[in-house]
Amino acid sequence: MKTAKRAPYRAYILPTLFTTANLVLGCLVVALLFDRGEDAAVLCAILIFAAAIVDALDGLVARATGGCSQFGMEFDSMADLISFGTAPAWLAYVYCLKGLSHVGVAACVWYVTCTAFRLARFNARVENRIHGFSGLPSPAAAATVASFVILMETLQRWSVAARLMPSQDYLIYSLAPWVAALMAGLGWLMISRTPYLAIKGLDLTKPRPIKLVVATVVFGFVIFSLPQLLFALFLLYIFSGLVAGFLTRVRWVTVVAPAWVEWAERVTTGGTGAKNSGQRRIAAGGRTTR
Repeated sequence: MKTAKRAPYRAYILPTLFTTANLVLGCLVVALLFDRGEDAAVLCAILIFAAAIVDALDGLVARATGGCSQFGMEFDSMADLISFGTAPAWLAYVYCLKGLSHVGVAACVWYVTCTAFRLARFNARVENRIHGFSGLPSPAAAATVASFVILMETLQRWSVAARLMPSQDYLIYSLAPWVAALMAGLGWLMISRTPYLAIKGLDLTKPRPIKLVVATVVFGFVIFSLPQLLFALFLLYIFSGLVAGFLTRVRWVTVVAPAWVEWAERVTTGGTGAKNSGQRRIAAGGRTTR
């Protein structure tokens, strides 16, 4: 009986380096917040976005080089817990939740706990990553927190907003309870069965269409020109999952859009068996966004 051909050892090095970079970026966020506090909030938010990009790249590189492995999957989850669990929770606490005392601590602890639960569940069951995610991916939740910080720090650049809004310190203080609710909501969405769309894994061995390149450049230009839009875009993504989950429970949708219902059911209930789930996930691509 023929055994599956194992990828060369060097094929695992590059994906592991990307995962290590993800872990280092998350640790840098925590270290900067301890050292400089809220003065480093914007830099920490940017580092969280950088970690999300690196996290996406390690999966692409692993699939392109054939370096998917059980070790890489587990190491990736540990790095994600730091970069997308501990780092954004600590950023939110230092930036605006520390004034809420025990409530702020509870919101951050809940967020980190839900992130750990989300990552553990992802490793223990098979998710159809091509069609979508069951629950909000942890990088999207972390990016929502980071984009909120960027929004608050860049809002003063708008001349109209600068004249109408109160002082930044008062605004952050008044929004603290809402941020605590946001952290609690993000945690709940991560452990929920809410269906979320996923971008199909890219194949780096095939040429990409010029339209995709142009769209990426335009999107990047808009984001760098108006970083305030980031928070709105991530909120839109969050609400898209809530709307999808609601519509699948409406009876007439099963008649009008049966494909939509089939997709949501496949995402939320497909592959619940845990036996040999790690081997099936490695065969399907191993690393991916959680």
